[in-house]
Amino acid sequence: MLGLPVSVLIFLVMISLFRALRTETQHQEGYAMTMPLRLGHSETSWRRRLRRSTTYPTDREVATYVDAIVKPALAEVVSELRSSGVKCALEITESPVAGLGSLLLTARFDQQKAFTYQVYPVSHERPKYALGDHDPGSYYYRLEVFTASGSHGYDVWGTAPNGLSEMYWVTLNRTLNTCVSRRRGPVRVTMYTIQ
Repeated sequence: MLGLPVSVLIFLVMISLFRALRTETQHQEGYAMTMPLRLGHSETSWRRRLRRSTTYPTDREVATYVDAIVKPALAEVVSELRSSGVKCALEITESPVAGLGSLLLTARFDQQKAFTYQVYPVSHERPKYALGDHDPGSYYYRLEVFTASGSHGYDVWGTAPNGLSEMYWVTLNRTLNTCVSRRRGPVRVTMYTIQ
C-alpha cells in the first residue's frame, strides 16, 4: 500500500532532476561558447593579455577603471537596448569593499525573467610572487561578472570598452537562447558586436 505513493514520489524527483541537469547542461554549453571571448579577443595581442593576467590592481585603480571604462561602456549598452525597446536600468550598488561599488545592469524582456549582469569587485590576497611594491597581506581586486546563475569566473579589469560590450552581448544572447531552447529545443546562438 505504501509502495505506490513512494514510487510516484521517486518518479517526480527523477523528472525534476532531469530538468535541472538539462538546464545545467545548457548553461555549461553557453559558458563554453564564451570561452574564446573571455580568454581574449583575436585583436588583443598576447602581450596585452599577459600583462592583464600578471597585474594585481589596487582598490583605487579598480575604482578609476570602473568610472572611466566600465560605467560608460555599460551605459552605451543600456542606450542601445532602450533604442530597441527593451526596458533596462544601470544601477550602482554597494559592495562589501569600501569605496568600490558594483554596476548592475537589468534588462526586462517580454514574458521572460529579468536578465541581470553585474560587474562586481572581489578582493583577493595579493600573491607573494606578484611584482612591485606591496605590503605583505595586501589585497588586489578582480572585477568579476555575475548573472542570476552566479559568477562567470572571469575578471574584466583591463578590458577595452568594446570588449566589455561584446562580453555583455554574448552573455545576454546565451541566456536568452537558453530560455528559448528550454521551450523549443536546440537553438543556434547569434553573437552581436557593437562597433
